Amino acid sequence: MIDAQQMSDWAARLLISNPFPGKSQRELVEIIKSCRIQRYSDGQTILNEGDPGEEMFFLMEGSVAVLKADINGAQRPLIVMEAPTMFGHMAMVDGSPRSATCKAEGNVVVAALTRHTYQELLSRPHPVGTTLRRLMLSTLTRQLVDGNARLFSLIGGESPEPGEQKQVTRTRPTPTPKKKSSQVRQDVSRDDLLDMAGILNGWKVDTVGLEDIEFVETEDDRRRSGKPSD
Repeated sequence: MIDAQQMSDWAARLLISNPFPGKSQRELVEIIKSCRIQRYSDGQTILNEGDPGEEMFFLMEGSVAVLKADINGAQRPLIVMEAPTMFGHMAMVDGSPRSATCKAEGNVVVAALTRHTYQELLSRPHPVGTTLRRLMLSTLTRQLVDGNARLFSLIGGESPEPGEQKQVTRTRPTPTPKKKSSQVRQDVSRDDLLDMAGILNGWKVDTVGLEDIEFVETEDDRRRSGKPSD
């Protein structure tokens, strides 16, 4: 049994990591009360890639490893999520199957919100429904910003800190461009593509055709990097 103080502490921590205008700890506690508290031991599977998504999770304590199957079916690690955060919520948004497998790293406590309860809370003309909507938007926005920064770093850029404008610095060698062309092809491994596929922490990304990806470097990019123009 989880007492009221523990739920209040969880709500406070979750709001610190996912702030939004008009945030309300009291309403978030009500959302957590609507969840089923589940505990997992090290290595236990919380959800499997490809399964239907009928629940979303608030990670309250511990760490969760996110893994994705490669072309041979072997699971490879993508990220490790630390409490407090949310995961599995894209299935609530678009009805998609699980895009990755999540396993407990050490002892983990999650609050699982079923699809039925999620839809019921969102339909309420009440601050609880507003809080859930705003928390979802805050979380998805943060994940997109983080994913964009990681993708930028993956393809050869140095990502600025949030809110900071910074000149681009390429950290990976770039092959000599074709004559009279600003297009530059970089080597992208299958591991890189899998990183891209899982980089948005729950956003489903189709990797078909990404082997032929071609990165375009504009004249502005070349001037910022100090390279001579064609």
